[in-house]
Amino acid sequence: MFDVRDSEINGKGVFATSSIVKGAVVDKMFWITDSRRDEIEWPVNLQLSKMCWKVNHQAESNCRLVTTGQEWSMQTKRDIQADEELTIDYRTLPRFMDRDIAGFNELVVN
Repeated sequence: MFDVRDSEINGKGVFATSSIVKGAVVDKMFWITDSRRDEIEWPVNLQLSKMCWKVNHQAESNCRLVTTGQEWSMQTKRDIQADEELTIDYRTLPRFMDRDIAGFNELVVN
């Protein structure tokens, strides 16, 4: 469904290997196995998928996070074409995640 390649946005990115329909859940991004939090509000036992570290930011992203209990998954906001990079708007991430958007190239949406 996806793989990691060089990105025009920033470093490496996650790309669809085939078309994906609008509303499809692409992958579980992160989940919490213990609801306690440490001193800096980082959830105890936060688990991250390998893909989570490679999804790049775009203000006009083609994916969003959806929450089910203590799991966050990436869902497509529109149909995705094969070889298209999957992106998320970092400003919508939970506050315990890094929301720094500096250094990301915003691509022109046609």
